[in-house]
Amino acid sequence: MFLSMRRYGIYYLPGDDLTPKIIEFLGYDPFPEISTTFGQEIKQYRRIKGLSIKKFAKQLGADPTTLARWESDNSKISGKKREALRVLLDSSGKAAAESTSP
Repeated sequence: MFLSMRRYGIYYLPGDDLTPKIIEFLGYDPFPEISTTFGQEIKQYRRIKGLSIKKFAKQLGADPTTLARWESDNSKISGKKREALRVLLDSSGKAAAESTSP
């Protein structure tokens, strides 16, 4: 459920599992985030795909705590993992840009 009470600074966003369905229904991402860091790109990818930290970490073969640190830019990502994530994000970014513009 999304409820915006801008006056009070309260925002309710849908759970990670509902985001892909909302994007598919609308044809674009109604909650776009501007990713300025690699960690933010990872988090946005995970959100768009509807994955929890735990599920995405398992897919990557990483610990959920480590993934959370990567997303918050509190930890450096090793060379092989960073390269694999970059390929994943680049390939999905091109598809997302084509399919999520209003």
